[in-house]
Amino acid sequence: MMKKNYPPEVQEQLDKFISRKGFNTIAESEYSGMMDYLSTFSVYEHLVPVLTDNQSNYWCLYAGGILQNKVCHLDHEEASLQPLFRNVASLLAVIEDNPDYFDFYDIPLSSFDYPPLKSDAEDLSLIEQLRKKLETKTDDDIRQQLAFSIMALTSLEDIESIYPFLRDDDMYIQERAIHLLGQWKYKPAKALLIELKDSAMHNGRLAAQIALKKLNQNE
Repeated sequence: MMKKNYPPEVQEQLDKFISRKGFNTIAESEYSGMMDYLSTFSVYEHLVPVLTDNQSNYWCLYAGGILQNKVCHLDHEEASLQPLFRNVASLLAVIEDNPDYFDFYDIPLSSFDYPPLKSDAEDLSLIEQLRKKLETKTDDDIRQQLAFSIMALTSLEDIESIYPFLRDDDMYIQERAIHLLGQWKYKPAKALLIELKDSAMHNGRLAAQIALKKLNQNE
């Protein structure tokens, strides 16, 4: 049986955490099985599961790589591995402070650390490293996750730096960039979104329509 290989501070934090519905620490047998599964796909490199909802969805720690110490949510229906919390302690604090949250979808966007309102030096450095890595990758799944992580780390004040993703050849990367503009209700992008409503790929056209509705809600 594989022993859990968490950093000491993470193990200490998880030992103190009291599991509840939707947020459960992971038994060694399940940990072993998940690590075997994750190791078979290069896109999951460095991920280590820390919590589960017992519905085949997991909170995972980046145990190495560019995003080391960050936390993402691994949904069994859709892989979207962008960082949501700066570390495990931040994730656990949100769970413990909100006893009315029972799964990932109960957590409001405002409770996540990412995407941030303002940039900091660490995030900007990570974005630069991720962009350099993105330039060297051709695998669609890896490109998507790198792009998703870049966009997640990008703050509102730097949001226009994701504009090149609006023209990406990957439909899902384009869709995510459009979605973020809508999530931030970023009005300076309205003309772009109007154009993309007709010119984007299929998913992007629908995302642009939704984003425009969000922008128009405040008018």
